[in-house]
Order: sequence, then structure tokens, then C-alpha cells
Amino acid sequence: MAHHPGQRIDGARKKKAREHRATHYAHGGERAEAVGVLRFPRGDRPARGTTRYCAALAFAQGHARGLHACCVDLPDGRAWLVAAHQGKVLTQTDRVYATPADAHVALQALMDRHGAALTLHGQVPASPAEPFDLTQLGAQLSPANSLRSVGRVIPTPMIVALAACMLTVGGRAGWDLIRSWRSAAQPGPSALSGVSPEVAWREAFARLASQTRVHTDEGVSAVLAAIVALPMDLGGWQLRGAQCQPHTAVGWQCGAHYQRQRRSATNATFLAARPQGWTESWHPLDGVTASFALADGAEPLAIDRLQPLSTHDANTFSQLQSVLPAFASIAIGEPTALRIEPPVDGFGVPMPALPGMPSVHERSLSLDGPLRSLALVPASLSGQVAWRLLDARLHETAEPALNRSRWMASLQGTLYALR
Repeated sequence: MAHHPGQRIDGARKKKAREHRATHYAHGGERAEAVGVLRFPRGDRPARGTTRYCAALAFAQGHARGLHACCVDLPDGRAWLVAAHQGKVLTQTDRVYATPADAHVALQALMDRHGAALTLHGQVPASPAEPFDLTQLGAQLSPANSLRSVGRVIPTPMIVALAACMLTVGGRAGWDLIRSWRSAAQPGPSALSGVSPEVAWREAFARLASQTRVHTDEGVSAVLAAIVALPMDLGGWQLRGAQCQPHTAVGWQCGAHYQRQRRSATNATFLAARPQGWTESWHPLDGVTASFALADGAEPLAIDRLQPLSTHDANTFSQLQSVLPAFASIAIGEPTALRIEPPVDGFGVPMPALPGMPSVHERSLSLDGPLRSLALVPASLSGQVAWRLLDARLHETAEPALNRSRWMASLQGTLYALR
């Protein structure tokens, strides 16, 4: 019997899904060889006659030209990030993150890699983004982006063979247990992982610390001083605002926004007056964003130097309360446990947490007020916060007051603490 090429491709997709022990799969078209796989828990599998869809595929098919990324907050507090190029979902981008901050870190990596070629959609901090709502995907759902059942994953004869294999493994495990009991051997490193759980968890915490960078008080003071020192006028162009975000490779990456004010002002007069080392992005007749880098004073997170939540409640937040009149607002989020990727044993099974392990929590921290007030950030936050955005903006008509000025700014970050 002859087989249609489409049948052979679909068979290969099912085989790939079975290799990943998936229950469903999706693909981008009859000729598309790339396949996305998904494993539904037994109690959540679609009932017969119902159809579920691949949101990432729907997004990709709705953005068939160019490079697009979408980051949206989910109702349960998590965040979804997906990216597509020429209507195809980019590998490793269709993910749900535990917190919006985690999703924004992954999104920033995409932005660093693709630059201006990437069009943003959804809730993207400190960057212009096209508005996006999950309900928009409803209009794009079609059979082309539906999830397809893999069907029976393990043939019946294989189940019998697998059961026999499990009995054999179980018998050997029982004999090993008896031997260890008879010899009264002390517990040693895990035979499955090759390392003890203590060492494995210590390495997991070390990875977390190396991937999380917090800022010192000196680093924040330096970036504030650099913003304050920006020229208000450059060749007839007036400063309107500035933003700084930390990047691992270059420190703080800043952009100063200038607007053409005088008739005699030209791009050439700006270039002649601006400091060396800046790079410009023109808007092309009346605006320019000048980019420059600053040392961020960041260092890897030192878990053993983190303060307890109770210390922040008693001391740090008391200091913030004392300077609150100098700010328009200070917002502190609820603490949530920081997710730590657990080490796995030789079978890929996550190791259980050990008694006495540190419990690291994170909470959002945002200060908004006059630029000068940011100098009042308590020194006790040094090495405890990963700042992610400094945004300063000019309000020419603002009436000066203790918590208002022509130059308003916000400083946003994540505070880490022990419970």
C-alpha cells in the first residue's frame, strides 16, 4: 500500500512525541517537520470530542512576518513568554514562568540577542510594546493549531515486557538492600546520582547565586550621579528623560532621551556637543535617544549574607517609613519563595529538599518620587536587591514640593531575604 507523504510526516511527528512521552502534539502545517509536544496529567486530559489548542502556534500563525515576542501575565500570577519568526515558534521560547520577573529576564535575553528586529507585545517593562491580550488568540484558533492526540503510547506487548523488567529490577534492589542491612553499612553517596544530596543541593544553591546579581549601595549611587550629571542642553536639544537597566555583560545600559528645541538645532549640532562614547538612535527629525553604559556595582547573590524577612520588617521598612514623605509612593510586594531548580538523581527524579536548607524569598520593591529622593534609599539594602530599572523623566509644569519636582524618577527591583 502506498503512503501519502503527509501520512509519513505525521507518523514521524507521533514518533517524536512518543519519544518525549507526550500525550499530545502540534505542528505548524502539513509540510512542517518541527513539532511541539505536551504531556497532560492523567486527570486533565481532554475528554473525547473536545479540542484544545496550542496558544504558541496560534500566536506564531497570527504574526507570519518578522520576529515577534509576546510576554503576558497570567491570572494565577505566573507569566507566559513566546517568540516567533516568520510564523514559526522559536525553540525554547514557549514557556510559563513562575513570576513575571523570571519571564522578563528571559525576554531581556531575546531583546539583547535580536535588538531592534524584535517586535514586542504584551506587558514589557521599560520598553514600548504592542498591546496584547490573551483573548486576542481566540480569533486565531483553527484546526491548524489544535492539539492532536498521540494515542496509545506503549503497545500492549511492551507493557508485559516492561512489567517483567520492573520485577527484575525490583528483585535486584531487594537483594542489594538485604546485603547492605547484613553488613550494617553506613549511608553513603546516592548510588543513582554519584554525589551525596548535600553536595548536590549545595551546587544547586551555588548555581542560583551565580545567576542572580544584586547591587551594592555604591553602584546605585554611581548610576544616580551619572543621571544627575547628564547635560540638560546639547546643541539645542533638551533632555526629556533617561532610563537605565542592568545587563550582565556591560553593567547598566542607559538611554538619555533628548528633544529638538531650537530652530538652529540639527543632528549635527547634537553630535558635536554630546560626550564621547555615546551611540544615537534618531527619531529622525525631532528626537534622539543616546545610549551609554555604566558600571553597575553588581555582585553574585550571597545567600549567607541575606537578611531575614523579620529584620527587614523591623529595620529596613522602618527606615523606608521615615523617608516616605520625600516620595510619591513606595510599594513592597508580598514575599514569595524563590524557586530553586532541584538537583536530580541518576534517573532524572528531583531530589527532595533537605532539613535545614535556607529558604530564600523574593518580593518586589518600587520607589517613586523626585530624583533627589532616591539618594535616601537605605544602605541596608546594599547587596540585598537586584535593581532592574531606573526611570527618570522631566515634568516641566510640576509644582515643587517635598515629594514632587520637575525631575521625577522610579527605581524598581527585587528584594531577596531569608525566612
